[in-house]
This record gives sequence, C-alpha cells and structure tokens, in this order.
Amino acid sequence: MIPKGWKTFKGQNGLIVFHPVGWQVQDQGNGAFLSYRPGPGGMADALVLVYPIQKIEGHATGVVKNLEQIFPDLFPGVEVFNDRVISQTQNPEGCLG
Repeated sequence: MIPKGWKTFKGQNGLIVFHPVGWQVQDQGNGAFLSYRPGPGGMADALVLVYPIQKIEGHATGVVKNLEQIFPDLFPGVEVFNDRVISQTQNPEGCLG
C-alpha cells in the first residue's frame, strides 16, 4: 500500500518508484535510481541510492565511504564524515552516511 500523499515516478524503461511529496527521482538505468529531497541552497537534504547489488562488490559501508570513486558522475567531490550501519546482521545491506 502506498502511503497517503506519496507520488509515483515512472521511468521510461518501466522503473516505478513511490516517493514522498517534494522528493526528486533520477532513473540511472538497469533498475538503479537516485532519489533525493532538495534542501536549502540546492543541496540534497537526504538521499536514497538504489543500485543492483550484483554490480557492486563489498559492503554498504564501503560503498558509502567511496561514493566519489564508485559514482563519480553522481557524487563529484563528495565527503562522507560519518557513517552508521543500519542492519543488525553480520553482512549489512544498508548504511547511513
């Protein structure tokens, strides 16, 4: 069930993403997408990056810490100051940065 007031993004290749009002979605192809909430001064206040895991080696924390090397077109000059694993398993699949 879609939360009340959420919007639907439909990509050209069949990608469908449900998102809160005000968030922007960018289709990255092959099932990947970037969704973000614009903040003051044009910077993102929050973001969600979804990328097929078979295309990324390593764990979520390594991906977050190395965004500039893995996704140079999306995150040029990015700096991650703090990260936190949000999964309680031995092999986390989610990380906040």
